[in-house]
Amino acid sequence: MDQASSTTMHSTQTRAFNTWLCLTEVRTKDIRGTLDDLRQGPPRPLSEEEISRLMFMLGHVFHATEMAQKLVDEHDEDQKRDLQAVCQEAREVMIAVDCIQIAIWRLNPDRRCLSLKGRVRHNPYEEPIDK
Repeated sequence: MDQASSTTMHSTQTRAFNTWLCLTEVRTKDIRGTLDDLRQGPPRPLSEEEISRLMFMLGHVFHATEMAQKLVDEHDEDQKRDLQAVCQEAREVMIAVDCIQIAIWRLNPDRRCLSLKGRVRHNPYEEPIDK
């Protein structure tokens, strides 16, 4: 492979990495916005539709982080730092959403508690959200 094609391939990989990273950031901000709205409003349980929407967005976040992890340039410290920050933010959002699901499930054990892949978790304490 010559220098020009190597540079083009690296440039394409960098663009793809940045696209996945940007998608992760946008979806994470959407989820954070929903969570912030919940905190500012009067206490209420979320409907199954609202939880499903959050889980759908969270699934996109984690798919995008997985794709970005595949494309990160191990020699680029900025990319590795950016990826680490985005992954940390995604984990924090995942934990917040899972806490909401568990709180609702504790009030009503008949309510579904979902994993990131849409699988019903019968006991969220024993079945992690990301499995």
